Amino acid sequence: FGFARKTRSPNIYERFAWAGMSGTYSNPIRMDMRMINWFGDANGYAGNLDLKPEVANTVSATLSLHDAAEKNWGLKLTPYYTKVKDFIDIRLVNTFGGINYFQFMNADAHLFGADLSGYSILSDTAENGVVTLKGSLDYTRGFRDNGGSLYHMMPLHAKVSLNRVSGAWSNGIDIEGVAKKESVDTLRKEPMTPGYALVDLRTGYAWSKQFNMDFSVTNLFNHAYALPLGGVDVVNNTANTYTPLQGMGRSFNAALNYKF
Repeated sequence: FGFARKTRSPNIYERFAWAGMSGTYSNPIRMDMRMINWFGDANGYAGNLDLKPEVANTVSATLSLHDAAEKNWGLKLTPYYTKVKDFIDIRLVNTFGGINYFQFMNADAHLFGADLSGYSILSDTAENGVVTLKGSLDYTRGFRDNGGSLYHMMPLHAKVSLNRVSGAWSNGIDIEGVAKKESVDTLRKEPMTPGYALVDLRTGYAWSKQFNMDFSVTNLFNHAYALPLGGVDVVNNTANTYTPLQGMGRSFNAALNYKF
């Protein structure tokens, strides 16, 4: 079992960003407010001198199962719940041309979820090398006291990896699946995103403990997908329909590494 407490003070923009030289919160200088945005949502923001630091209290529990030597298999489950007092959130002050303009404000919020991970050694022989199966499953949900969903909450997602190490060679395949994102912050016009699955391949060769080469192909099947936490595409976006940012297509990657 565990308990954690964390405090975050407002940053300089959350507290001091203004609505323009002659602007007010009800009639802001829109260009000034739209320059204050690190959320990727194409909206505009103004600061609040009265913001309080947010305080998060988290309780969690961990169940860990494994073999006696902790070498052949393992399984870990960690559910958690977080209560955030004075979460630094937003309130709507104006709308123009389909774009929302906000001022930062405090609001209580709640987050809960669970992280599941595990591994199993499938083979450990001189002929086949060490073959390991790893997996993870994560879920997070966040909402305000009034019931609205928090911004940038990752939907249910899982990853399974099959790895083989034999001599100087290491090879692997990763399969990642992400569920449809339906819990969105409607005030920020956060777009929903469909679920998707990606396959990555990788290999590597180590000449020594210091020098090795890696090669990988990510998104092997060049699958088109939208990033759940990528924000909106400000180039191909319209005021009435916020288009989610698309993920990277098939990519070939190579690297030479030297440790010293």
